[in-house]
Formats: sequence, C-alpha cells, structure tokens
Amino acid sequence: MASLGWLRTTLLLTGLILFVGIQASCTTPGDFVSDNPAVGSGNPFPTGGGPLPPTGAGGAGGTGGAGGLGGAPGGGDPGRVIAEADIVQVAGDRLYALSRYGGLNVIDMTRPSDLQLLGRYRTQATPFEMYVRGSVVVGLFTSWATHVQLAGAWQWVQTSQVLVLDSANPASVRKLAEFQVPGEISDSRIVGNILYVVSYQNGSCYNCATGPRTTVTSLDVSNPSSVRKVDELAFDEVHDQWGWGRRSITVTTSRLYVAGRQYSSTGELGSEIQVVDIADPAGDLVLAGRVRVDGQITSRWQMDEYQGYLRVVSQPWQWVQGTVPTVQTFQIRSSAELVPAGRLALVLPRPEQLQSTRFDGTRAYAITAERTDPLFTIDLSDPAAPRQVGELEMPGFIYHMEPRGDRLIGLGFDQQNPLGALHVNLFDVSDLSAPRLIRRVNFGGSWASLPEDQDRIQKAFKVLDDTGLILVPFSGHTNVTSAGCWGTYTSGIQLVNFTRDSLSLAGLAPAYGEARRGLIHREALFAVSDERVQSFDITNRSAPRLLDSLAVARQVQAAVGVQDYVVRLGTDWWNNSTTSLDVTPLSQPDLAQGLGSLDFTSAVEGGCGSYMSSGRLFGHGSRAYVLYHDYDARTGARSSAAAIVDVANPASPKLEANRVLAALGPYDTEGASGSNNVVFSGDAVVQIGSTFISSRARIEYDPLLGTTRPGKQWLEIVDAATPSNIAVREFQLPFTAFTSGLHVHGTTVLTSHYESSLSDAGKVHFYLDRVDLSNPAAPRYLAKVNVPGSLLAWDGASGRAITVDYRRVVQTGVSAYDCLGRGGAGFTPDPLN
Repeated sequence: MASLGWLRTTLLLTGLILFVGIQASCTTPGDFVSDNPAVGSGNPFPTGGGPLPPTGAGGAGGTGGAGGLGGAPGGGDPGRVIAEADIVQVAGDRLYALSRYGGLNVIDMTRPSDLQLLGRYRTQATPFEMYVRGSVVVGLFTSWATHVQLAGAWQWVQTSQVLVLDSANPASVRKLAEFQVPGEISDSRIVGNILYVVSYQNGSCYNCATGPRTTVTSLDVSNPSSVRKVDELAFDEVHDQWGWGRRSITVTTSRLYVAGRQYSSTGELGSEIQVVDIADPAGDLVLAGRVRVDGQITSRWQMDEYQGYLRVVSQPWQWVQGTVPTVQTFQIRSSAELVPAGRLALVLPRPEQLQSTRFDGTRAYAITAERTDPLFTIDLSDPAAPRQVGELEMPGFIYHMEPRGDRLIGLGFDQQNPLGALHVNLFDVSDLSAPRLIRRVNFGGSWASLPEDQDRIQKAFKVLDDTGLILVPFSGHTNVTSAGCWGTYTSGIQLVNFTRDSLSLAGLAPAYGEARRGLIHREALFAVSDERVQSFDITNRSAPRLLDSLAVARQVQAAVGVQDYVVRLGTDWWNNSTTSLDVTPLSQPDLAQGLGSLDFTSAVEGGCGSYMSSGRLFGHGSRAYVLYHDYDARTGARSSAAAIVDVANPASPKLEANRVLAALGPYDTEGASGSNNVVFSGDAVVQIGSTFISSRARIEYDPLLGTTRPGKQWLEIVDAATPSNIAVREFQLPFTAFTSGLHVHGTTVLTSHYESSLSDAGKVHFYLDRVDLSNPAAPRYLAKVNVPGSLLAWDGASGRAITVDYRRVVQTGVSAYDCLGRGGAGFTPDPLN
C-alpha cells in the first residue's frame, strides 16, 4: 500500500517533436488528436476551451572587547598583526571597492569632486571580503561559478574562491593566484603572512565532504604569485537537520575560537567552542581543545579572550523554559587546556532572548529583548566570580555596541517608533551599577535594514572619535499617507554627531543602490554601494552636498541594440529613482556609466504611488520602445503602457511619448494562458517594425460556482509609427484559452491553441493560428490549421511548423515526486488510496 502523500497511479505526459508542413492553401493536413495536457493536472480549465461565437463576443473584464580586532593578545608574538578584511579598503588615495555586480573596482579619491575609475577586475561571483597588502589584493568570494569535468561531462558548479590580484597597474589588474575553498566562507583573518579561512560545507556542495562539516584552512600568502595551502582542520557537524550551519570566529595571535548556534536532536543542551592553536607562524593548525558552554553562540561578540581568560555569554534556548543567558569564564592554561573558572546565570525580569553582547576589558554588556530592551552590565574584574551589576530598560533593542571607556554607543532597532526604526544611543556607564541613557536619536523610516549581519556590522557602523561623527549605512522604507502615497524607499549614510555627553542627528547622504559603507577621506564623505561610489561635502553636516557620483556597476533588466548603441533599462529599488534608461556604445555594452541616461521616475512612472513593472525593451530605427505595466499602489489599478525614447543623441535620450494603452482587469493575463502542461515557446510580446503585439487573456470567475473558466482571448496591437499618435487596437481571437506564446514571420504573428474533442473528453485538437498584420490597422485572421501538438517553432523559409505532441503514460507504484523527476506533468491519484 502506498503511504500518505504517495500515488499508486501517476500520469506522465511525453512530448513528441513533430515537423508539419503547412501548405499555402492552408488546408488541414489531417485529423490530429492529442491527449489533453490538462487532465489530472489540477488545471483550472480541465475541459479545454471551445471556439467563441463568430461575432467575437467576449467575457467582461580582540582583546579588551574587540573580539580579536588587533594587537597581540593571548601572549602571542607582538610582531604578528591581526588584519580583518572588508568589502572596501583605502590605500593612500586609492579606494578598493568590491561590488556584487561589478567585481573589484580601483578608484582615485585624490579629488573628491572628480572621482576616477582607474581600473576593475570583473568576477562572476559574490564578494565576501578582501585584504589589500601594498598593491596586492587578496579577495575572498562565494558563489564562484565555473565549469568542471565530472564523470566525463562538463558541469556548471559553484564554490568559494580566494583570488589574489596585482593592482600595481590598475588599468590592467592581473590575476596572480587562486585557491578553491569548498563550501561557503564563514569568516577569515590574516595573522602575519597566514590567511585563515573558515568555511561551512553542507554535505551537498561541490567538492565537499559527504556530510556537513566546518573547515579551517591556513594559506601562506607571503608570495602573492603562489598562494600555498599549509594546513586544514575539519570537524564534522551533526548529521541531521539540527546541524550548526555557518559559524562565528574570534581570533588572537595564538588561538582561533570557532563557534556557532548548535542544536541537538536528542534534546541535549549546550554548545562547544572549537579551540584551534595557530601559534605556529608558518600556519600549522592544531585542534587543541573544546570548550563546553551552556547555550548557543550566535555571533562573534559572545566570545572574548582577555588576560589569560576566555569569556563567553551564551544564548538561552528558545524552546526550553527557564533558560537564561549565561556568563562563563575559562582560564587558559594552554590552547589544549581551558579550565572553567566562573559562571553567572543572568537574572532577568522576564524570559527574554539575547540580542547582542560586547566585552570591554573587565566589563561586559548584554542586551536582551522582548518588548522592552534591558541593558545588563557585568563586572569581570574577578574572572572567577563574574557579577551582574546594573540594568537599564528601554524600548526596542540594541543590535551592536561600541565601548568608549565610561561611555557606550549602541546601534539598534525599534520598529514601533514613529521617528524611525533605527536608533543610535549614547550610554553613561561610568557607574556600572547604574547605566544611564544620555540620548537616543531615531531615523530610517518605518522599516529599515542594515547592510551586514552581527559578525560584520562593525565594518559598516563607524564611530569616528577624532571627528565626533558616526556613520550608519542603511536602507529603509517610509510609510507616507499624505496625498494617498503608499511610501518611499530610502538608502544612504546617516550622519550622527556625538561628544562625550551629547548625541544629535545630522543629515543624510542619499546613496544610489543599497548603501553598504561610509568613510571619510580628504574631509569628504564617501558612500559606497554595489552600483556607485558617491562623494559628499559635509562641511555642513546637516545637509551633505553631492560632489560626484561614479558608477561601478549597472543592474540591467533589459537591453536592446539601436543602431551603433545599446540601450539598457534598469531598476533600483533602494531609492525612489526606481527605473532608468541609459545608452552605451555597441562596442562597450558593459560600461557601468552610460553616455547619457533618462530617469523614468518622474518622466514615466507617474510619481506618488505609481511605478513601472514588467518593463520590456525594443528598438527600431533610432528609437527605443518600453512596453510596461503601470501599477498604482494606492488603488491597485493596472494598465498597459508604452514609452518611446529617441536615442539619436545618445548623450541626451529624449522621451518622445508616454501613453497608457489600456486598463487591465484583475483577471487579465499576458502571454500563454490555460494549461501549464503545454511546452512554453515564443514570447508574450513580439515586434514587427514599430508595431508591437502582445497576447492577452481574461479569466472569468464564477462567484456562484467558486471556479474560474476561460474568457476573452485577444491580441493588443500597438502601432507606434507616429510617436505623437500611438494607435492601440484589440484583435479578438476566435477561441478562448490554452494558447502558446507568439512567434513572428515577416508580418505574420503565429501561435497555437487547443480545443476539447467533441467525441472524447480526454482528447484535444491543437490548431495553428496566424494573424496577418501587414496592415496593423486591419489585422486579418487566417484559417486555423489542425496540427499534431502545440507550436514550438516556425521555419518561415520552408513553411514548416515544429510542434510538440502529448501522450499519456500511466505508471503504477510511482510517487508524485518521482513522476515529476521523470518528466511527468500531471497526476491521477489512485482512488483506493
């Protein structure tokens, strides 16, 4: 008997590719009958669609709290400096910036008002972070895609990669070496000349172990041209759904602590921190010890080594009542021997989860959150007897903390605050028993996000003590109700002024794309996203003034060739300039910054609450045509629209026309309709010169039966030969639904549909449909032709159609999942099971 969720009888639809000759006389070559692709598929129209009446009537419509950030803690060699990576690095007047879309970019920042792209190195991967050592860039990448030969066949796989580049001549960045890291990179550090890379393998990634595991790999990078693997240490994870996943690390010059959230399928509480001895300057690794802690480790900030002790604040277990954050200290006698010294279970006013922690010398701070946000202060001056000293409650929660002596700066969230979802806080912790909030400033709109997780947020959240300035890159959405607007997106660098006893909100430097980093160089502010580097004059911090904007990448959703140029259409959801069109030379289609551009936000999108969706781009003559759907978020109304742009002068694209073509009903669809078991081919929109044809259908809903059925099926014909007078016509097709995509041959548009057989409900007849558009003002439907299957392609030279026929194959004892794996498109369940 089949178990629950299995089918005893399944239906496989097999596709048979056929070549059919269509004669000029358009006579039916034969009585071709196919199995109904919709039977057993759960399709809303299981019986097919019959022809409409001839009239065409249709339906209606570090240390000291630094977590190993520097220095030489743990008794290591003071000459071994710990270096952390980031997606941006500054060397002299050069900015090295990694983009998720454009790879490595080298930018001259000598004149903030005139940024110059010195060179780039393209990659087809996701940058994780990088180090810059002189002119050598050591980059770490995830999702590195490449072709490999496996079992005699080439396969496309993804892995992680360490890539060493020479940027001495930035106009021609050279690859010096590369090293493959299986799995997903979790973190890294360079100590001396050794690069330590921590990666997680989930058991199914390319070139990984067969089970989940975490690896620590040491690489000698002293010779950039020959990166050499020194050692590797691997420890297996739990081989079930309770595995750890990506881990956090804390590093000293002698030890590397690796920990992460651990679960147990047996219900056992507690986690282990792996202690890796890295004292050997040559890079040898030794798994020296394992430290058992009470709860989970969710970020690097929960571990810290200070003056011979490891201190840990672990996370309580969500599903176990009565568990609380626990402070534990361990005396470090050696990397292999860490002896428990002290333990403190925090006393909470109510059960809460740990949100953030931070160590600072003999102090520690822990933040928990439920509806209010308590800050707990902990005295670690006696490691054997940690003490919970003070407590402060406040709304929201703190995501990250930066200690500054007897002051503490915190970055947090409070989605309920009307002044903004993000906040920066200044605390007075001079009296550890009575922490006090000096000032909080809110910003970021109704909903906001930060560009990094807790393990890396300190790389984005910058506290600049010498200038009394805090930089916060963020992206957010503001709910606006005035004038019926639905809201606006914002992305940028928020400036916050601070002194020892004051905190005040300054201005916002708006960014193009998701703001990921902010930095100060030559007294100017630089905002870095994956798309652009922008510079701002912040002489008046309340009103940052844009100096220059340099594109380093361009997100493109559509592109088309127009004469000697490429016209590109792109969208940026991180700010209100959501859609833009730009022009580049045909010889340089991947230029980040085009010759000229046109902002569609005000020109096309209609402003407040209205935006473009599903934009399609076409070219003809010296014009670009954008066919799109206009969506009004205030009313939910949709319409089809067209914009015509003259690009004869590529430096200054000119909007010639923008017109709403037709209102779209709630059940109107574009493209192939009906059965999803028909092999899709063709397109939803096709072009004949300056005429554009789209296939549309209206599905009708019967409220009495609670079901849907096929309704009107038509072509929307847009004649844009004269931009000032765009003509729009609807041409109703003489059938209801189940169409394939559109094809074009000369001035003829081709598609296909099927109709139920009158003699057998399980059979259908497929028909080839052709519409003559030699005169767009008077479309002409040519006689339908019965063909064996749906239209896959059309060969105009020979007058032959390539079709796909459908036959049912019944197999017993096969699950629905296996049926799909064998190409099955529909299922008929066993009525007895």
